[in-house]
Amino acid sequence: MPFILRRLLNSYAYMMRFRRFQFFSIFILALCLTSVRADEPKITVIPDKATGVYAPNEKVTWTIDVTGDRSALTSVPYTVKLDAANVVTSGTLDLSAGPGTISATRTEPGALLAEIKSMDKTKPLPVAMGGAVFSPEKIAPAQ
Repeated sequence: MPFILRRLLNSYAYMMRFRRFQFFSIFILALCLTSVRADEPKITVIPDKATGVYAPNEKVTWTIDVTGDRSALTSVPYTVKLDAANVVTSGTLDLSAGPGTISATRTEPGALLAEIKSMDKTKPLPVAMGGAVFSPEKIAPAQ
């Protein structure tokens, strides 16, 4: 076999081994970053309409449920925000006995965002979110 051809084949084989290693490393890293501890409950937020689209003055009701151990979820904080900015309402939910609900409405076109926060005060980001949009065809572009 000519030297150059042998060198090319060896280089190709080395490159393919490196790519497999690279792919495997990225896969393991992604798995580690996205994994959730098995003992942590997963919270879901589901609107009463599957589309999440409402008319102005129509009430949206989100059902907040838990997959996993819910016994410690006695005082889960939530907020509902107008266009993901201004807080419309807030409170706490007791999810230890079963699903909870949050209801809200708005009079003009736009969106409402329901944020479920962690009971752990050191975790400022929401653990679950749900949305609803009111008359999306009438929402004007931001200026």
